[in-house]
Amino acid sequence: MPLRFRPLAALALASLLGACLDGPGPAPPDARAPSHEQAAAAPPFVALYLDERGDARPAGGPDAGGVEQANKSFYLAVRKDALDERWFLSAYLKQYHPEGGGYSIGTRVVSFRVQNEKLFVFDADARKRQSDTFDPEVVLEAYPLVDPKKLGNFPERDEYVAFDPAAGLNRFGALNDVEFEPGAPAYETRLEVEVSFAQNFHHVDDGVAFEQVFSGYFEAPDQVGDPGEIEPNPFRASGTLALALRRYREGEGFAPKPLPDREFFFRSAPRVVPNTGEAEQTAIRWNLRPGRAPIPWLISPSFAKLQAERYPEYDLVGAIKRGIESWNAAFGFEALRAELAPPATSFADDDVNYFVLDEDVSVGFAFADFRLNPNTGEVRGANVYFGHGIIDFADQIYQDAASAPAGALGAPPPAGALGAPPLAGALGAPPPAAAKPKRLAWGPLRAEPLCDLSAAAARPRPAAAAAARTKKEQVERHLAHFAAHEIGHTLGLRHNFKGSLLPASSSVMEYVAEPAELPEPGPYDVDAVRFLYDLSPEPPAQPFCTDEETALDPDCNRFDVGADPLAEDLGPFYQLVVRFVARGLVAPEFEDLILSQTLRFYADEVLDYVRAAETPERRLAAWQALFAPLRAPLAPDYLPAKVDRITALLLDRLIVEEPVTFFPSNVQTPPPGDPLLTPQLTADLRDLVVDAPALRGAATRAEAVDVLRALQAPEALAALNDARAALEVALPSLEGPPADVARDLVARIERATSPYFD
Repeated sequence: MPLRFRPLAALALASLLGACLDGPGPAPPDARAPSHEQAAAAPPFVALYLDERGDARPAGGPDAGGVEQANKSFYLAVRKDALDERWFLSAYLKQYHPEGGGYSIGTRVVSFRVQNEKLFVFDADARKRQSDTFDPEVVLEAYPLVDPKKLGNFPERDEYVAFDPAAGLNRFGALNDVEFEPGAPAYETRLEVEVSFAQNFHHVDDGVAFEQVFSGYFEAPDQVGDPGEIEPNPFRASGTLALALRRYREGEGFAPKPLPDREFFFRSAPRVVPNTGEAEQTAIRWNLRPGRAPIPWLISPSFAKLQAERYPEYDLVGAIKRGIESWNAAFGFEALRAELAPPATSFADDDVNYFVLDEDVSVGFAFADFRLNPNTGEVRGANVYFGHGIIDFADQIYQDAASAPAGALGAPPPAGALGAPPLAGALGAPPPAAAKPKRLAWGPLRAEPLCDLSAAAARPRPAAAAAARTKKEQVERHLAHFAAHEIGHTLGLRHNFKGSLLPASSSVMEYVAEPAELPEPGPYDVDAVRFLYDLSPEPPAQPFCTDEETALDPDCNRFDVGADPLAEDLGPFYQLVVRFVARGLVAPEFEDLILSQTLRFYADEVLDYVRAAETPERRLAAWQALFAPLRAPLAPDYLPAKVDRITALLLDRLIVEEPVTFFPSNVQTPPPGDPLLTPQLTADLRDLVVDAPALRGAATRAEAVDVLRALQAPEALAALNDARAALEVALPSLEGPPADVARDLVARIERATSPYFD
């Protein structure tokens, strides 16, 4: 079954809520918190279930009722003397329709106040205090109080205030055009919630949790999913939030980590430094150090189920466990411990770290998110979402080394028409850009998945098949790599897209082409995590770059391989696609797809070197890789019409006014005045305009004129004038359509050069 790669986790909620998981070890309670004995005698939150007459009655204790009361109607009561304490209020998008779910939603520190028969929720974190004069109060939500007359069966009713948890203001919005890096811009479309239902109340160690089912309508249509199929109304949305209220606490001995000069690590939310006019951020990390209990991770039982039903030859649970616990070697002590989750444990529970398996085989990506204390940047819980399609993809691409035929695992077939799959198969190209998702928000917070790792990013080469490994070993190492990558994010590490410059890679935080070759943290990862957790005073020294730098540095590439990606990977793969297309080896039904996605992707990646490589020699080498196969005389078996299509695509990508590449460079034109590149580039474009061998179409030659004008360089102006002179010399010998094209080009050059410089 082919993979259907959806946008990153489809849709997610960001709420005014946030999650808190106890750090790996004991933590002191808030200074204002009651003693353990007091809390046991009078819990801060109580569920009041409704009897047949609609009156509220207590559940009978923290654990009374269990599953029997999971779906009964209830009110929530909070002890009056706990109203002004600080609490973590958290949300997790457990389910979402029409598509998606499985997101942690952020963190809020809150307190409560009662006024005008409403329970108001206030933001109580310490990040906003600007000075000793201005310390703003921020109200987040309001819930209607329950009529005291309905609390007749509640003996402690005078000590509590009760409210309806399903009747908040529910300020949802849908975020559009959202990138997956922190700080990316977004705009919001309002979602009006019509109905909300509370269910599944239960106690956790330091608070309570319940779920809220909601349904409503967007003010603008939701473009994600299949609105014409399962959900015919593109305005409609429904979901289930898992909510929790847990006592605020900070990990014992936790100290914020100052940010280093390089962006090795995720940043905490900004915190105002009072009286200074400045804000600070620190590195995100767990309260983890030698001697503390390891961070517990639960692995979804769905892995064992899938193993029994579809993949009995693989140890899926063992592969994921090895990937998670592979970080222990980097720490030098047991920092993480993974085990299979008990069947009754929900992946949406706020007090667990859960490795979720989505059993939908069409989901071919993984991502991680964590839950933070916004005051300190301490990680208090995390989740990993893992799509079944990753397993299916690995099962398809690996074979036993002894039985792998020539051309397997990404090598081109020796002959014949190239058919499906055109992207991840024979040509080995990365997937096309995914559509930007619409995610939900609740109040000021947004879900921020830390990664979008697609199974189709893998491009195993014949060398991997030649290794002395069985298919079982390769598949399990592949899955362990994905697990180690996402766990690395939950530990605080960002991507390192220069890991591949030290082949196969120095970093599991890279999008590596051969995941089975790196099933555990590499040298960079070891140095980075030890520096983050104060186990070493030295930052990592290996090559490093992260998401933002992919727009600036051509060697910072998400999908390349090799110590010299231009010479070893991107240039050769571009020329491989050119050879297939130019020889007519691509099946006609796939040619447009190959040109618009695969060839365009590699052309853009190599063009980044033309525009932004550090040396003139490297810029020229990139242009030669692009254009050398297209110069006259062509290879004997190249078809001129196919070469013309490739040339037109290359010219279209050479000057880009609006960045539309997969991960575009901020530099959209080749640098003028380059001592090596400019003479060769303008000479090649001049030859295209003149086209003495008569290989190019009129549209391609006209576009070459437009590119020369857009370059705005003296050498380009000289090339235009020279091309015009050559065309005028040739005109008397031409007749019919060739003469018409030549005259049109002369007129086009006249317009382009009168004047030339803008």
